[in-house]
Amino acid sequence: MPKPDGKEEDLGITVIDEPALNCSDESFLTMKYIQFKKTVVVQPTDISVKSIENAEKNIKEVNNWIKNVSELHKGRPPTTVNYTKQMPDFDLLMEEWPPAMERALKEIPFPTPDIAMSTLDYASIMLAILGIPRHKSNPKSTIEALHVMLTLYSDFKEN
Repeated sequence: MPKPDGKEEDLGITVIDEPALNCSDESFLTMKYIQFKKTVVVQPTDISVKSIENAEKNIKEVNNWIKNVSELHKGRPPTTVNYTKQMPDFDLLMEEWPPAMERALKEIPFPTPDIAMSTLDYASIMLAILGIPRHKSNPKSTIEALHVMLTLYSDFKEN
């Protein structure tokens, strides 16, 4: 509906305007919009940073901010990784090792990180012990294999 004076109305288009007592937080709405649109913030000025004056006295406002950010994170889709080559199934990697392997690992310790070899060689040894392939034809294979290893470690720690 046009304004009576004929000027263009930009409230709600360029400026967030809510006629309510409990207005939404502008920075939270901006973060929610960015998450929904799956865009990347190009300029630091694209998002405003909220500051709570006398935060120690405004516990309700701090708790509301924490609740809003938690809600935002819950709505975030889980991260997915598309590997360039087939990687082993996590369930197979999580299976218990045969008793002979368990005994061997108790007798022969894992190489420590301070061993005299390159990081790539050390990673290759650790990946080979865990049965995670590193495809030499693909330059990203080491990163992908390490991602599998760290995801496996994370899943193992959770269980």
